[in-house]
Amino acid sequence: KEVSKIRRTSILRGLNLAVFFISSKLILLVAFVVFVLGVKGDLTPEKVFVCMALFNNLRLSMTLFFPYAIAQGAESIISLKRIQKFLLLEEQQETSHLDVSNLRPKLSQCGIWMQKVIASWDKEGDSTLRNVTLTVKPGELLAVVGPVGCGKTSLLMSILGELPIVSGEVKVRGKVAYASQEPWVFGGSVKQNVIFGSAPDDNKYKTVLNVCALDK
Repeated sequence: KEVSKIRRTSILRGLNLAVFFISSKLILLVAFVVFVLGVKGDLTPEKVFVCMALFNNLRLSMTLFFPYAIAQGAESIISLKRIQKFLLLEEQQETSHLDVSNLRPKLSQCGIWMQKVIASWDKEGDSTLRNVTLTVKPGELLAVVGPVGCGKTSLLMSILGELPIVSGEVKVRGKVAYASQEPWVFGGSVKQNVIFGSAPDDNKYKTVLNVCALDK
């Protein structure tokens, strides 16, 4: 389904470029034929050059900039809808399923417990997680594997408290670090991603580089 939409978009872009390159010649040909045969006018060099200059100026605006503006406008609407959907999500609440009372516990006190957890992104939709029971002991390395769409990311989101819990209990003791499979960076330099539009702070910048092992 996604490939078919990409193919359709590519075809429309190709047609738009084709119209851009042939429109001025085709319009000039039709205009001159109608002027000579229909109106019975005299086709002089002055009229030809004026028409060519006029249609060339219109071609750039009508066959390139105007479709480009429509495409960018559609993408802007989609982006705004995604931002609106994100802003309308329920605020994350500190409930009993997430215990962050001790910010620096001992290793023996760390761990993750999940008991018969049912979670869903949409209250009216199907459950994303169903009756999940999980225990991660201190110092234990746990790998969750499975096919695409089986709920691996949803499991992590429930541990982070980002996925609403319908029933069951989730307890996390200790600090949680999450590394997403998709980098949370934008197109720019490392420094721009670190300061993120804020006033430059050399000490903070060097600290971030050191923590991320980017100064080696």
